[in-house]
Amino acid sequence: HRLATINQNINGIPPFGVILPKRTVFELIKILKDSHYSELAVNITFDTNRISFAVDSLQIISKLIDATFPDYNSLIPNVNS
Repeated sequence: HRLATINQNINGIPPFGVILPKRTVFELIKILKDSHYSELAVNITFDTNRISFAVDSLQIISKLIDATFPDYNSLIPNVNS
């Protein structure tokens, strides 16, 4: 398994963090690469247990992973040797 993180500032929305299942991420990538959906806005809503991605008439609902993201900063060397 691989860990990935993204930090994105969105105007008017306070910072938040969620952990998505790998399959959900793969499905989103597949859908958003489709030329029909690639230029459309994605509406994201979530609560403590689920997240929803809606684009056009398509909606994906997924459970969130109930865990804390690992402290990856301690695993990455600060200086390249």
